[in-house]
Amino acid sequence: MGNGLSFANAAVEQERVEAAARLLGARLDPRGPGDATVIMVLAAAYAVTCAGAAYMAWHRDYPPIRSKSPLLLAGITVCAVLWFVGGLPSDGHVGLRGTAFENCKAFGMWMRIICGVSSLCGLWAARAYGQFRAFRLGKPFRGRGVYIPLLVFAICLLAFGTVVQVLSPERSLHYVEPLDLCVISSWTSMVVLSINWTIWAAVAALGWMCRNVKTSFREGRETALGCVCVCVVLVSITVVKFAAPRYPLSLRLRILVTAVDHSATNLYLWLIMAKPVLNCIFRRDCYLDQWVGKLVEDGLQLQYAMACDDDDQHNVTTMYLTCSSRTA
Repeated sequence: MGNGLSFANAAVEQERVEAAARLLGARLDPRGPGDATVIMVLAAAYAVTCAGAAYMAWHRDYPPIRSKSPLLLAGITVCAVLWFVGGLPSDGHVGLRGTAFENCKAFGMWMRIICGVSSLCGLWAARAYGQFRAFRLGKPFRGRGVYIPLLVFAICLLAFGTVVQVLSPERSLHYVEPLDLCVISSWTSMVVLSINWTIWAAVAALGWMCRNVKTSFREGRETALGCVCVCVVLVSITVVKFAAPRYPLSLRLRILVTAVDHSATNLYLWLIMAKPVLNCIFRRDCYLDQWVGKLVEDGLQLQYAMACDDDDQHNVTTMYLTCSSRTA
């Protein structure tokens, strides 16, 4: 009999407990219903978030949704899911023995870090930079000023991943068979945390510089709450990584880390998506009338065109006239 998880074998878990006591002199909490619960709850949360992001991408021509960079948000959501799935082996929630999860570099580095959390941070920074270009620099979200920084970031990220890939497993990520765990080296953790702290410091700075944007585009409260969420995630994982580097052995700590990381990520996404999605579903024409009227009142037609990469600035005027005639 297992312990309530289809992927947790009671005999294997007992071997892990004994190996931790013998090799590390530490207590290991076997995988159990708590791990299953956090996986299922977060998987359900991501299913709802993915549905919201897909809805925004499908209805991206709806102006209030288009102003939120729906394709970037969809990309961020995909990266968040990859981060979640890639983190399950490293955080000790699932059994690895005899599965593809034994390939720690594929899941722990490429899926979790490169394609997951670091790409998520980069896309969120790109979204913040797009708003900064439109509202502070008066430039569209395209051209060399956008593509070159993104290309440099991608090259640096791939270079980091390649370096980790060619290093010996003991110096990067490796599978510890007696513990049935993927273990990441301290220097790799430090580099990843440094990258993420730097990116989010830049996002916070860009958000602060765009704090005076008028109401039709303002995301001041969302950005502030989002930065609080991110700060909680970064502080918690930094403290845990250095104060309790063996946290995957502890049921409470591994559930805490995973729950904080991905609850905050889903919350931040919905802080941006909730208003346009719900209004598009339940008050489509009414909300569009209000939104376009406020956009024209604030005089942000040009910025809307630049932020949304729309070459036709007259589309806003046409929308305004249409909305005015509908409410007349």
